[in-house]
Amino acid sequence: MSRTAAGASGGTTINDNTCSARDDWDDSTTCWDANSDHTYRIYMLAGESLALRYETRDACIGGSWNGTLKIFETEGGASTACGAKVYCDYNETLHSATYLAPRDGWVVVVADGSSALVDDEGAYRLTLALSCRDGFCRCG
Repeated sequence: MSRTAAGASGGTTINDNTCSARDDWDDSTTCWDANSDHTYRIYMLAGESLALRYETRDACIGGSWNGTLKIFETEGGASTACGAKVYCDYNETLHSATYLAPRDGWVVVVADGSSALVDDEGAYRLTLALSCRDGFCRCG
């Protein structure tokens, strides 16, 4: 995810669907997820905040579906390996969250479905708005 795009006025919006996506993030802890998912990564500096809005739209088979929004931190710096899950909200059609970066490093955002019992996959809109430190949203 581009820091420049996410730091622009209003952030950046992704309109996509998980109808043919893989299930790469299957988590059976206290925050349920299932079915297809998409993953996004953005580099943040300590003290920056990321406002997220995840809205599910039409399901792949028609009707509506419920989503799970997750945020993972990496070890910081150049590491891209997922570390601790710091946010998870599930079984919703509209999620809003704000993440505050404790250190410089990559942050991973996962747009997922909630239940394996129903077809929780389909179209979604994900908006990411980055509040950059000192107004510096470029790389380097």
